[in-house]
Amino acid sequence: MRVTPGGGEDTMLVIEVDGVPLRFTNGVDIDQVTGEVYFTDSSRNYNRSQHEMVTRTEDSTGRLLRYEPWTRKVVVLQADITYPNGLAISAARTHLIVSSTGPCKLL
Repeated sequence: MRVTPGGGEDTMLVIEVDGVPLRFTNGVDIDQVTGEVYFTDSSRNYNRSQHEMVTRTEDSTGRLLRYEPWTRKVVVLQADITYPNGLAISAARTHLIVSSTGPCKLL
C-alpha cells in the first residue's frame, strides 16, 4: 500500500503474489538505498483475525517477500516459513533478520 506524504488517498500496490492472495501481511522494512520493500505474509491459510490458528496448527505457509518499486513486482525470497512475523534489514544491508513466531526463533 502506498500513501502520499500529505496523508492523501492510499493506493494498493499488490494483492497477490504468484496467484496466491496476500492474506496476512505483517512485518515490513524498507531498504533506504534501493527503495525495495521487504515484508512477510504470515500465512496462506489464515488471515490476521485468525492469528492464533497459525500458531495452533503450526502453519508453515508463510512467505518472505520483496517488492521492487521500479518493476512493481513482488519476488518470493523464501516460502514455507512457520509464522514469519517481524523483520529487519541489517545496518550493512547484507542480510535480513526474520522472526518466526510459532517456533520462537530468528531466521
